[in-house]
Amino acid sequence: MKRSTSPDTLNALVIPRNPFNSDTPKANPSNKITAKSPAMMIMCAALYMLFIMILGPRLWAVVSAYSGPLDVAVLIAYALTLLLYAAMSAYFIGVTSFGMLSSEPPTPEWKPNEADYPSVALLYTVCNDFQEGAVLTAISQDYPNYHVFLLDDSWLESSQHQVDVFHRCHLQNTTVIRRQVRHGFKAGNLNDCLRGAASGYEYFVVMDADERLPPDFLQRTVPYLETSDFAFVQANHAPSPFQSSAFARDLGPTLLPFWDMHCRPRNRYGLVMYVGHGALIRTSDWEAVGGFSDVALEDFAFTGDLALRGKRGIYLPSLLCFEDFPDGYLKFKRQYERFVAGALEISSRLSKRVLLRSKLTLVERIDFCLWIVPLFVPLLSLCFCLISVFGVGVLLGTWRHPTLIVGATEWPLLPALVVEDSRFAPLWDWQFTTLSLLLSFSPAFACVVLGVKGKLNPIKLLANSFVAYMSAMVVSLRGFVRFCLTGKTLGGFTSGGVRLEAQNQGANKLGGAFVGSMVSTWAPPRFAELAAGLLIMMGALVCFNFSVAAVGFCLLSGMLIERVGWESWMIRWCVTMAFCAMPLQILLNLVLNRHTAGLPPMVFSLHL
Repeated sequence: MKRSTSPDTLNALVIPRNPFNSDTPKANPSNKITAKSPAMMIMCAALYMLFIMILGPRLWAVVSAYSGPLDVAVLIAYALTLLLYAAMSAYFIGVTSFGMLSSEPPTPEWKPNEADYPSVALLYTVCNDFQEGAVLTAISQDYPNYHVFLLDDSWLESSQHQVDVFHRCHLQNTTVIRRQVRHGFKAGNLNDCLRGAASGYEYFVVMDADERLPPDFLQRTVPYLETSDFAFVQANHAPSPFQSSAFARDLGPTLLPFWDMHCRPRNRYGLVMYVGHGALIRTSDWEAVGGFSDVALEDFAFTGDLALRGKRGIYLPSLLCFEDFPDGYLKFKRQYERFVAGALEISSRLSKRVLLRSKLTLVERIDFCLWIVPLFVPLLSLCFCLISVFGVGVLLGTWRHPTLIVGATEWPLLPALVVEDSRFAPLWDWQFTTLSLLLSFSPAFACVVLGVKGKLNPIKLLANSFVAYMSAMVVSLRGFVRFCLTGKTLGGFTSGGVRLEAQNQGANKLGGAFVGSMVSTWAPPRFAELAAGLLIMMGALVCFNFSVAAVGFCLLSGMLIERVGWESWMIRWCVTMAFCAMPLQILLNLVLNRHTAGLPPMVFSLHL
């Protein structure tokens, strides 16, 4: 196999300091995979049962007090939505709690001779997004037996030229692979190389175009596969400090709660997920599952395919790579819609088989299904806003003329729809109000924990992510409906991974221009966002619910972001106003001792 040596020009390459280096790896791990503990799942289930014990009798008392079919239907929908929130809240609290308790897995004792180092292929995937700084980290590995493959699916001549220039400067360390027929997108690109030029390597690393590896990536990961039965080693990630986009800088830290809190406990208490990049994979296990599936989320599918064979991976929290966050708002929303539809595709295809036929433990099988829970928080929020405002508020409310009393002065306010029916009394006590606050803010607990540790600014991040992610509610709904009605996801895939061959063949004949047009023609559902934003905001203001009004405001702000850009002072103002509506609603709930419409949850991190 070809061996790589680091050129002198790479000696000055600076890898940013690892902010997670507080973990000190231990020595002497067992070669056997440790059985997974059910403690985290038990905690999540116990919390959910506790929430049901508090919410259930109160919600049932309200539902049973009404007799009209429409009233009962609305209240049942409202109750079910709150119970779904309770399930998600139990999940977030459980995962965050065990994320705080989990530590670094022990480091294997492995000291081979130089001739015994297994061969590793580093697969750098690029599609019109080549980054020289990223691929430099691939060819500067402190490891004696590896080779870098530049898997170039670019159709732009300028991008192909960049790849060729880099290859000519590093002929001994790199090989350029370009396919004659672009099928299967990233999964097809990887499969093509692994079945061809990289077929003789024992292990391989998947790198996205923006991936930046630490110099000891291979030295740290190879020993785990050499001394155990793991199928892959997944590294930790943080947002790249090299991005110049203000949008990426502000929202990039939303990656940290996922990587450092949600992934961390899975070594001991769940199923480690292969996240599509920054991972070392055993080639024989890739062959055993038939390669990567041609689906939108090939990484999620690969984890499921491995699970069916009883194979799993390990996650290294202290091994930090860097990745880019989408540098623009439209790219962020397009990625978000693809995640939602892609997760539905994999769940419909694999979840039942993994649950019933997998050779993994019951804990790991359940956890495979739980991984996609955060993706549907904004979608549930949209349903909750519509039900709470137009169902509970408008249908069951009565017009009143509220006044604000400050000292001896009385200030009349605009007429509002207020739910004063005594049948709602079970929802007006402190226990229901406190639990509602807990359900609303539970998705942000991991963010708060990392803020306490000094790894991010939680207030700023929650404000920015609230506007960005809540404004993506309609695209998540479109992705959900698109898949349910057509079985298709973004990126030219259909349910079950069947490729749209006509499109792929057309893209090949046109030198990739067709693919470029297909990607560029994606557009947000602006009319639906405008209608939903105005409807929710106006209805919520009439019902005196400022937190739900902020959700509608986020949808309208999203359209403004497209026009003026994330850096505009108007967007800064929108971010502040939307975020301040949350504590304002909390104050009103406490002062008025009423809780009819509730608070939408905080949303901060989605990553697959």
